[in-house]
Amino acid sequence: MSHLFFSLLAVTIVSVLTFALWRRTRSHGFLVGATVLYFWSLHGSWRLIHDLATGTSGASYEYLFTRMFAVELDALYEWTLAYYGLFVAVVLLTVLALVPHRRESDAAPRRPVMVQHQRLLIVALLAGIASVYLVRHEVLGALGAGVSAYAATRGTDATASLTLHQLLMRTTLFAAMLGIVSTVGGIQPRLVGALRNRWALAGYALIGVGSVLSCMLLGRKNELLFALIAGLLLHLKNAVRPRTWHLLAFGILGVVGVASVDVVRALPLDVLVGQPKFAFGEMLARPLRIGSSTEAFAAHLSLYGVMRFHVPFTLGSSLVSLAASVVPRALWPERPDDIYAYYVQEVGAAAGQGYSIHHATGWYLNFGLVGIVVGAILLGLVWSGLYRCTERFASWRSPMWRMLAAVGFCTFTASLPSLMRSGLEIYKGVLFAGGVMPVAVIGLCAIRLRTRTGMAYFAYVGAAGHCYPVITELERRPIT
Repeated sequence: MSHLFFSLLAVTIVSVLTFALWRRTRSHGFLVGATVLYFWSLHGSWRLIHDLATGTSGASYEYLFTRMFAVELDALYEWTLAYYGLFVAVVLLTVLALVPHRRESDAAPRRPVMVQHQRLLIVALLAGIASVYLVRHEVLGALGAGVSAYAATRGTDATASLTLHQLLMRTTLFAAMLGIVSTVGGIQPRLVGALRNRWALAGYALIGVGSVLSCMLLGRKNELLFALIAGLLLHLKNAVRPRTWHLLAFGILGVVGVASVDVVRALPLDVLVGQPKFAFGEMLARPLRIGSSTEAFAAHLSLYGVMRFHVPFTLGSSLVSLAASVVPRALWPERPDDIYAYYVQEVGAAAGQGYSIHHATGWYLNFGLVGIVVGAILLGLVWSGLYRCTERFASWRSPMWRMLAAVGFCTFTASLPSLMRSGLEIYKGVLFAGGVMPVAVIGLCAIRLRTRTGMAYFAYVGAAGHCYPVITELERRPIT
């Protein structure tokens, strides 16, 4: 019963802080973000406590007990719940202490960043073609071997080509989402807008559907979830009058698509074509089982395993790994591994399978309890800082800051699912996928960017799977 008390206490504190944050900001982004923090930190405890107490489970997560380690309802699990609750509470408290109260003037239309359809469509199409091209050999090999494309590419997750493929696919989805949101944002969008064009809207829809199907076949849920959350939040923030029915329909289709990835990615292409009714029925039923999927358990168990096996603290090895990651592994094969590799080794997890490590666990492995608190404060600082940047959108004169303010808060919130299932090294990936990439896309596609002393441009430079911005002569007149 003590475990239920800890879980209930943590959920109550998180709920109260989330409600206080909503009352202060009326921001849907904080509601979505708090839900993400809760789901990957505490949600799995309810089912786990019930199953371990009654001795009956049969749930999909049970295989983790044999591949990783067994879990017991002991004092260590109580500390696990307490530390996760502390982490989420400190994040929300930090945000609550730093964000301003919402004013009525915040709802007024502002001078939006205007994007050009032709450029946006070209960026989305080229990025999509390049992403598929990078995994062409794996997909063709899967067709010939009669296996799924996900199984063929799963063993190459560490390669530069697949890393770049994921970034380009996320670029395609973001560009298509940005085009749709900016077009349907209304006559006076707040942050980003575009001229009404039905043909362009149809082009975004076709590119989006193709990208979604590609992600489903390749088993890439992160990219789909990123585009779904970022798109919904950006429309709510951008439109003076958000269209509720459009949001609801888009949200339902998006959740079904993300949740059904587990069904589609496990099926070879010939089986998927030969049994479409089975696949379609499973896709519709999958969202109903999200709460009991392994997503809610793998990362949740990590802190318990670290404490159970008395894993020594690394005293900042993640900072060394983060600094060393600027050098491509192709040039430095012995580059220090991230905290995830250390975690898997120390808990004795079975090889040949991917696991997740909670973000709080990554900080704990580095600096203990102090690391959990510092990591939560840092997350709260970044999250609240991007929100304040968006709220000051009308006052920014620098085009770079205006472009970041337009989408930064939404894309960072959409990156929280990836961040919560990785160590602190993930901040580099979040910086590129949630900051550099969106700003680069808008910078390439924005119109009326007049230069004063020169011109600014952005370029993708692929180096061992990493994307680096190349920026020159940044001084510009404000976008009008």
